[in-house]
Amino acid sequence: MAGLALPLAACAAINPYALAPPIASKPWAPQEVTGVSDGKATLEAFSAHSDQSPTAIQPGRVYDLPHLIDLAMQANPETRAAWQAAREAAARLGIAEGAYLPTLTAIGIANYGHLPDYDKQGPFVANTGVLEPLLQLDWLLLDFGRRSADVESACQRLLAANLQFNRKQQSVIFAVQKAYFAFNASRARVAARRTALKAATAVKEATDIRSRTGLASVTDTLLARQVVLQHQFDIAGALRDEHAAEAQLAQAIGISPASLPKVASLSSQPLPKESPASVDSLLQQAVFTRPDLAAKFADVRAREAELARARADYLPKLSTDGTLGRVYRELKILDEPPPNTFYPQKSTGSVEVRLTWELFDGFIRDNRLREAEARRDQALADLEALRLASQAQVWTAYADFKAALSQRQLAVALVAATKSGYDSALTGYRSEITNFVDLLAAERDYARALAVEVDSRAAILDSAAALAFAVGAIVS
Repeated sequence: MAGLALPLAACAAINPYALAPPIASKPWAPQEVTGVSDGKATLEAFSAHSDQSPTAIQPGRVYDLPHLIDLAMQANPETRAAWQAAREAAARLGIAEGAYLPTLTAIGIANYGHLPDYDKQGPFVANTGVLEPLLQLDWLLLDFGRRSADVESACQRLLAANLQFNRKQQSVIFAVQKAYFAFNASRARVAARRTALKAATAVKEATDIRSRTGLASVTDTLLARQVVLQHQFDIAGALRDEHAAEAQLAQAIGISPASLPKVASLSSQPLPKESPASVDSLLQQAVFTRPDLAAKFADVRAREAELARARADYLPKLSTDGTLGRVYRELKILDEPPPNTFYPQKSTGSVEVRLTWELFDGFIRDNRLREAEARRDQALADLEALRLASQAQVWTAYADFKAALSQRQLAVALVAATKSGYDSALTGYRSEITNFVDLLAAERDYARALAVEVDSRAAILDSAAALAFAVGAIVS
């Protein structure tokens, strides 16, 4: 193995491109991983990695929206990633606070020497061995604001990470809501298509009856059959959309589509009747309730602390250090008969106070100060941009919700009107009062109205969830 590793290392040093894909027009073959250190082991570990959901799904249980959200909170990897980011920020705060404490280091020094030497009696040879264990204490006493700025920056970044964790949870909840509403809407579209198919089938049956008595033309019969086939085709497309929505819901939850449990229907859930507040009050509420806005403000405070840290670098530092140890020495004189051996020992200790002041560093501190000022100003601009974006989101979501409420009322009235028109036309056609063209038009209007009613219901639920998310107050 050593003999093989050396040529590979030499090959990588001479021509590292040999380990990359050979050409741009051909995919890299995993079989070529032999030249990459630990590459084969990485691919084998990836192949054996289990991607099963960490949350057990109860078989046979019908999950409504609150239970799906609970499932997503446990299974979605995005929430776990945001949680770990917050824990990382907490650890960085601990690092910054630890700079106030002294450091204690254990040091061991050992050496051996074979030393030719001479004195008034002539030359001689001595072997000497020294063992010196030490404890060294270092403590930064005064740094004129450097550590306090680091702690303030870490505190603000921890606050921002915690708030971003809350916003990530809101994002996951919103994604589950949207996917849940879309999935139920897709199921409702399938049901609406089937209702429209029943209506078209009734038209076809009425046409067949009149055709047998010679009262319906061949064209009418063919058109009625064509409408039935068109509705069957639409049902197949609606079923395809339902499967796609099912996959989107599973992805939003954080599980495999094959593991998606039975999902409760929304048919019995009451729809919101009106907006909970005016758009002006919602705009004001978003400023105080959206975690991402507060997180961006905390980021501004962290950048201000970094700016203070850059300014403190111009000031001196006062520190102290001390050592405590003991020296164990062995000295053997070889030329004396017999050889003499001595074992001298002594304790050592020292205390030192040090003042350091960097007077010139090649303008590094100046440029770091400029960088910190630019980062602070960038964070302020990002905060203002996010504030404007949040207001636009609230405004748009509020308008969408109000429009969805109006469209919902019209859609319900449209279904009732077209259903009455269709029933009347079908009855008239069977009684030889209404012609086939009017009946076919009534059936198509009724089918379109059914689809519009489904879309209007989904639009209300989706816009209500979008408005809550834009304000920063998720409701399920």
